[in-house]
Amino acid sequence: MKVALSRTSSEDRKKLADYFANQSAATETGRVSEKDARGRVLAERGDRTRGIAGCAACHDAAGVNEAYPRLAGQPVPYLENQLGLFRSGNRGGGAYAGVMTRAAAGLSDDDIHALAAYYGAFPQD
Repeated sequence: MKVALSRTSSEDRKKLADYFANQSAATETGRVSEKDARGRVLAERGDRTRGIAGCAACHDAAGVNEAYPRLAGQPVPYLENQLGLFRSGNRGGGAYAGVMTRAAAGLSDDDIHALAAYYGAFPQD
């Protein structure tokens, strides 16, 4: 997280905070499912008890940090597959592949599904 945040300006961090503060977790029925809430919490905050960092610190929905790919709006099956590959250590990649392998190591199948559903629910650009 330190590396990711070191590449953002204070203005970009404010934009990120504003963006996430203004997101609505409402579903079509107006109620948030447990899975939707879980995906959002993991994305925004992670789970320190399991050593899982919040995805948004690097992969923010606003696309502010150009060092990391945007996850928002990606197809759910694609996100699930990529997270599974990182978790298993079978995903290559660029300079930050090791960071993602460590970040995904503690994710359960349910975590992966929840994160993919959360990010996949954003509109595609």
